[in-house]
Amino acid sequence: MNADKLHRTIYGSIGAGGKLYGGLLEKHNSVEEIPAAEILARYDQLGGLITKDNRKIKTGAFYDLEHKKPREKPEIVYLVRAVEDDGEGGVRVVNAEVKDGEALPMELKAKAVKKVKRGRPKKDAAKSSEGETLEG
Repeated sequence: MNADKLHRTIYGSIGAGGKLYGGLLEKHNSVEEIPAAEILARYDQLGGLITKDNRKIKTGAFYDLEHKKPREKPEIVYLVRAVEDDGEGGVRVVNAEVKDGEALPMELKAKAVKKVKRGRPKKDAAKSSEGETLEG
């Protein structure tokens, strides 16, 4: 979690006169009284990155950005990278959205990705011996 966004979620943002406005503490007496669902919704509203089991969750899962209110039931959608067949005998990596509870697409496998060698090509033994003498 982003510490700054979490701080703005709970305490608010600095406004006129250096006072904090818009934090969840405006309607709760202490941090311990704030329900976790409210913290997640406000953090989501601010665009904070939320993860579950090390997978990114799409923004708007806890806060309905269109209706500008917290969701009664979260709509968790994971943002994952998946591998697709490119139709030419290779693969390509694409971004995919997977709803909570659905099967994840095929995982990226190291053997499926062709590594590109970089740098100068090595001299071929036949080419390097042309025109060169071994006697010094």
